[in-house]
Amino acid sequence: MDGIELVEQLSRQPHIPSLLLISGHSPELLANSVRAAQELGFTGIGHLAKPIDDNLFLTEITRLLDSLGIDVNVVAPLGASVDDLRRRVPQR
Repeated sequence: MDGIELVEQLSRQPHIPSLLLISGHSPELLANSVRAAQELGFTGIGHLAKPIDDNLFLTEITRLLDSLGIDVNVVAPLGASVDDLRRRVPQR
């Protein structure tokens, strides 16, 4: 399944989630996946190309959480790991 197929499947869910699309393939595929997500009604979309820079990853996560009205400092206090972040993000 490529990114566009994933976006299409997720768009059929009752609640359209925020997305952080990550790809190690061509930048065009990533751009097309983002465009498809926008056309299907996604509003919270982030994207990163591999290899992933930790700071860019955290920036995108923070931006997506902000778009949901979630304070990243409450979810992931300074020094929190990615696993800590996963455990603390509220499930909607």
